[in-house]
Amino acid sequence: MIKKCVICGIEIIGQPLTKYCTKCRAEKIKENDRKKYQRKIAGTARKLGTTDICVVCGEEYTINAGRQKYCKKCAVDKSNEQTRESFKRAYYGNSAKRQKILERAREWALNHPERIKYILHKSYLKNIIKLRASRRKKSKGL
Repeated sequence: MIKKCVICGIEIIGQPLTKYCTKCRAEKIKENDRKKYQRKIAGTARKLGTTDICVVCGEEYTINAGRQKYCKKCAVDKSNEQTRESFKRAYYGNSAKRQKILERAREWALNHPERIKYILHKSYLKNIIKLRASRRKKSKGL
């Protein structure tokens, strides 16, 4: 897949999530390492095994991962909530867009009844051909 580097604009061949060319990627890694070192020096970096306060309930918990924000009990609830939200977005998310598409399709069907008859007849013929072929296979098998 041909993409453009976000920083320098050179065309590169990469995966769908590729953002940088090899040179810019190396620079970005160095920059991130510098930021990490600065957080460590400033004392804002959290070490694994230390304690922190849960954002939801306010209880103390032991840090097991760098991006951890919640205690175990709240993490399960938050994870379930996020899963429900993602399912809602997947199911309802494009409902307005879907309604517009269906409305346009209905309008087109009302304006072109002869095409609808042709399309339905064509699909009917395809199904008949498939049905007859499957019946022939079954009769040969007996």
